[in-house]
Amino acid sequence: MTPNEEAIYKILIEELWPGGITSGTDAAKELNRTAKRLATLQSDLRPTLAEFSVMVEARLAMNDHKGGWEECSSYVMMTKLFEEVRELDRAVHFVGIAPGEEMMSFSQRMVSRRQWVSAEAEDVAAVAMMVAERAGDLRYAGKRSNGWPA
Repeated sequence: MTPNEEAIYKILIEELWPGGITSGTDAAKELNRTAKRLATLQSDLRPTLAEFSVMVEARLAMNDHKGGWEECSSYVMMTKLFEEVRELDRAVHFVGIAPGEEMMSFSQRMVSRRQWVSAEAEDVAAVAMMVAERAGDLRYAGKRSNGWPA
């Protein structure tokens, strides 16, 4: 694995399998293939965008069990997008102690908040991508296997 593939693999592990993953398993092999595809696709991206896209892909992968968005109407998709933007706004502007933070130190709460904002931003990006795909203006739309260009 290249250093970039290893970094992507580590991010995917932390996001999808925080408890770790057993090497040699089908899940580990698929994760390795995904890291290689992401590294190839991201070679020309800005570093921040590259890392963010890995996080969005991890979030999409975590929700694969929910099914696709291909049959959703534009009204449903836009409603979902506005809902996700409101959640991001709440995370960014939240004042006080959020549920689950009661026993955390200040520094732990700040890490928790950054993760909350990041997670909500990933959701916004994922739904915005779905809207763009449904509009039919994505280069690879309809030409993918398992969510990636063939």
